[in-house]
Amino acid sequence: MIHRIIILIFILILLPECYSSLIHRRRHASWPLWRRVLRWLPAVAMLVLSVWLALPSAFIPEETTLLFVYLGILGTIFIPRFFYMLSSMTGRAVKILRHSKRNWGNLVGFVLAVAMGAAAIYGFTIGPSRLKVKHIEILSDRLPASFDGYKIVQFSDMHVGSARKAFVSKVVDSICAQHADLVAFTGDIQNVHPRELYRYIDELKRISAADGVFSVLGNHDYSFYQGKEDDAVRIANERELISREQQMGWTLLNNAHTTISRAGDVIVVAGMENLGKKEKHNRGDIKQTLDGAPADKFTLLLEHDPWAWKNVIRPSRLADVTLSGHTHGGQIALFALRPTRFAESNDYGLYADGDCYLNVTGGTGGLVPFRLGMSPEIVVITLRTSKKAGT
Repeated sequence: MIHRIIILIFILILLPECYSSLIHRRRHASWPLWRRVLRWLPAVAMLVLSVWLALPSAFIPEETTLLFVYLGILGTIFIPRFFYMLSSMTGRAVKILRHSKRNWGNLVGFVLAVAMGAAAIYGFTIGPSRLKVKHIEILSDRLPASFDGYKIVQFSDMHVGSARKAFVSKVVDSICAQHADLVAFTGDIQNVHPRELYRYIDELKRISAADGVFSVLGNHDYSFYQGKEDDAVRIANERELISREQQMGWTLLNNAHTTISRAGDVIVVAGMENLGKKEKHNRGDIKQTLDGAPADKFTLLLEHDPWAWKNVIRPSRLADVTLSGHTHGGQIALFALRPTRFAESNDYGLYADGDCYLNVTGGTGGLVPFRLGMSPEIVVITLRTSKKAGT
């Protein structure tokens, strides 16, 4: 992960230090060399650590403690310093142009840096643990009357390799407390390797529902991020993850479907493998997923990446309700602005195109356990027949 943004990280660390050194050289020209060198030690240490963390071939190390401490320092100190520098430089330019005596950019930059540092501390500590339970209703003419009021709990993107065990227990307790008819997990249970699940299997086994727990694989549940391991190991790891989910009592739907009956009525529950913008991550096949499924029946489809709804599922009209995750809601939302909105038009929440629905959950976790304005969530979805809309 670090190797993908190493140049940006070098800029964030080096530029503020160079700017600060120039300013201090003018004000403290008499400083001895050892004091000047000492000023650079924190930045040099971060640069060395950045290079060291960028060396492993895997996308993210299995032991994440050092990585998250590093990201915390970067977010609370070095990134705020970078924005302080930009503000100070802007203030100096204004000072020169207006021939004023004071650089107000320093004050603005100080306030901005403090606010950013505080936001980073909150985002790494309190934000990831503020689990919310979100309730929505979906109306459909195609839903059989006997399924009116059918309750689904959707959760997604646990990334247990980055999660605290106490938080996983909190998620499981919240899901169980809903007494759902069906629980749907929409992918990314791990970061990189199925070994991450070992300490959570007994906890995740506790999740249950009247009609079962159904799941699909997300992009991180395959072997795409496992570095230089050979193909045989990658295949074995994917098979182990599937086995672990089955061990937990979950029904993993890999381009497959099943049916649920109630009082003589039937609905289809299907799961398509990951299908998104990146072709190397694509294994989803909507035709294979619904091959043999009754076309006249209400269909609930689990698919990790919401890109597939807009580009494949919605045009085909083969599913009534699609449940997705993947985006994490951007993990940051300030004044309703989320970074994922620039990459994916259907990045969070409930979307409808006629009688075709998509719900994208913000998920419970993330590769990096950071949340600011976008709390981790589980979603309680109640299905209603359209006849109930006026009652």
